[in-house]
Amino acid sequence: MIDSSGLSSIEDCVALYERGFAGAYSNPEAAAMLAADITNAGGHRRAYSAIHAAGFQGAGEGVLSIPFIAAMRLYPGCLPGGSQQRGDCVTWNLRSAALVSYCASMVYGDNAERYAPPVVSELARTNGVIATEPWYWMRQHSGEGWSCAEAARVALSTVGLVVRKNYEEIGIDLERYSGRTAGRWGASSPPESVLAVTKKNLLTTATICKTWEDVRDLLANGYGISTCGSEAFSQTRDKELGLCRRSNSTWHHAMSFIAADDREEVKKKAGCKTGGLVLVQNSWGSYCGDEFPIYGTRWKIPAGSFWARWEDVANRYMVAMGGTRGFEAMAVPRWSLGGVI
Repeated sequence: MIDSSGLSSIEDCVALYERGFAGAYSNPEAAAMLAADITNAGGHRRAYSAIHAAGFQGAGEGVLSIPFIAAMRLYPGCLPGGSQQRGDCVTWNLRSAALVSYCASMVYGDNAERYAPPVVSELARTNGVIATEPWYWMRQHSGEGWSCAEAARVALSTVGLVVRKNYEEIGIDLERYSGRTAGRWGASSPPESVLAVTKKNLLTTATICKTWEDVRDLLANGYGISTCGSEAFSQTRDKELGLCRRSNSTWHHAMSFIAADDREEVKKKAGCKTGGLVLVQNSWGSYCGDEFPIYGTRWKIPAGSFWARWEDVANRYMVAMGGTRGFEAMAVPRWSLGGVI
C-alpha cells in the first residue's frame, strides 16, 4: 500500500500518483446509484436532457466560456485553494466544481431572493471558501481515495456546502484546510452533532456528462464539472495558450473542469481533432505555474490550472454540479476573438 499521508509539496503529489496511488477510482455501482438518485429527485441524469430542458443547447458553440471568474470575483484568490495533503483529490475537485456553480448562480443567475454569498475570512478564502474535509469523512473506509460518483451522492444527500470557519459548537476548526482533519473519520461516519451542521446547504442536483457538447454548454452556463480518470499531464504549459499535453504517466486522480474554449482559432492552434479545450483545475497548488493569460482576453486562468484538449480528457467520468436552482440558463459572459458577445 502506498502511503499518502504527509504530502507537503507539488513534487510529493506528482511522485505519489505516478507511483500508482489511486486517489480517484471507478465505482460503477455508485455511478448507477447516482443516476437513479438524480432521476428519483426529479432531475436529469444525462446532461443532454438537462441542457435541452433548460433550453441552452449550443450556448458554448464557437466561444470562450469562463464561469470560474464568478468565483474569483466573489472570492479573489480562492482557486486553487492550497494543495491537498493526502489522498482526498476527489473532494478537492468536487469543491472547485461546486464553488464555480454556486458563485455563477449568485453572479449570473436569477437571484430574486437577493441571497448574499457567505462572508469568509481571508484565510478561509485562500483555502477555497468551501471545506473539503466533511465530504471526505463520508467515504466509508479508513484508507485513502474515493470515487466521484460516491462523493456527488454525498453532496446531494448528506453533506452540503460547508463554509470554511471555526465551528465552535462542534469543536472543529475548518477555517484552514487540514489533511489531518480530513482523516478524522472514514470507516465510521461523524456523530450526529457534526452531521447536523454539515448536512445544511445540500447541492440541488447533478447531471452526468458524456460528450464535448455536454461539457461545453454546461460550462457556458456556469456549471462546474467534477471528473475522475487516469490521464496524466505535463507540468509545463505552452507559452501561447497555457495548454498542457498528455504525458506517458498515469494518474488515478480527480480534477475539475471550470471553463471551456470552443473558439475556432484557439482549437486550430491547440491541434484539436474533436471538440475544443477545457480548463482543468488541479489540487496540487501551483502545479503548472501561477495565473496565466487567456488567449485573446484580459483574463487569466487560476494558479495550478491548465487547458487540455477534449480528446485528452474525453474518457473521464464527469458529473456537472447544479447551482442554487438546479440547471437553468444563466447570462454568463461569452467571448469570441473579437470580444464579449
